Amino acid sequence: MEHSGTKISPTALFSADGLIIVVTGGGSGIGKAMASAACQTGASRVYILGRRLEVITNTAKELDESQVKVVPLQCDVKSIDSVSAAVQHIEKESGYIDVLVNNAGIPNPFFDPESADTIEALQQGLLEAHKGTLNVLDTNLAAIIGISSAFLHLLQKGNVRRGWPAKKLQTTDTNTRSLEHSQSNVDPGDMRTSQIITISSMGGIQRSGLTGLAYTASKAGVIHLGQTLSTMLAPYNIRSNVCIPGYYHSEMTAPLPVMQNMRFGNTPAGRAGDPHDVAGFFLFLVGMSGSFINGAVLLTDGGRFSINPPWF
Repeated sequence: MEHSGTKISPTALFSADGLIIVVTGGGSGIGKAMASAACQTGASRVYILGRRLEVITNTAKELDESQVKVVPLQCDVKSIDSVSAAVQHIEKESGYIDVLVNNAGIPNPFFDPESADTIEALQQGLLEAHKGTLNVLDTNLAAIIGISSAFLHLLQKGNVRRGWPAKKLQTTDTNTRSLEHSQSNVDPGDMRTSQIITISSMGGIQRSGLTGLAYTASKAGVIHLGQTLSTMLAPYNIRSNVCIPGYYHSEMTAPLPVMQNMRFGNTPAGRAGDPHDVAGFFLFLVGMSGSFINGAVLLTDGGRFSINPPWF
């Protein structure tokens, strides 16, 4: 194999060193854990976007007391005006980004269909939960289209500074970097291109409906959306990958009874995911280790779907 004698640096492979990263929903849970992993491994700047200013401000202070490296930006992902304001701020301050993480999401009003003993009880529970359907679909799915679209030019600028072609590639083109046109601080051996990472959920691939019909539909749509973006954006050297977490500790999962009593039959690992697990999949994707990954769907579920097969 060519270059089989090349020395491998684990630190460089699994690191956000030098990257500018945007994380929506970065104030808590998985989003906070990703921001923390990026900050701890040398990211130049991490923008955490969220609706709750106090939450993202406290997170930014916790991760970076100066709030220079971790920057909180209040943003409602459902509002294109709010998103545009965040984009303009980041463009003015940094000029480009390397990674966009679509992580913001909300749960369905909780209803366990297994708790219903009659069709009337099932009907009542579903209709009550349905009151939140449009908000769930708008936040978890539709907003990703707007966010991803709004940051495309900054992702392309991230590619151009690395020396990648600024034009749309055709099928007969050779996709090569021009180091002469890259910035001086770009490592010639770093073959990464800009990337969108979209966080889905195990709810998007299981059939139980425990997390709510709107939530499961939104997260299933997220998986397909992320893969569609990988095809659409490939000619522009912008990658798109999807991650499907199982049970992870977060505000969203805290009310679930299973989080207090994790059994083998639910998750073979016998526990919920923690920040170390988040750092594992996140740094794999954003580090040099992930430079050849595009259009992938990464499942990180503690083995849940090894014994509870998903729909696909």
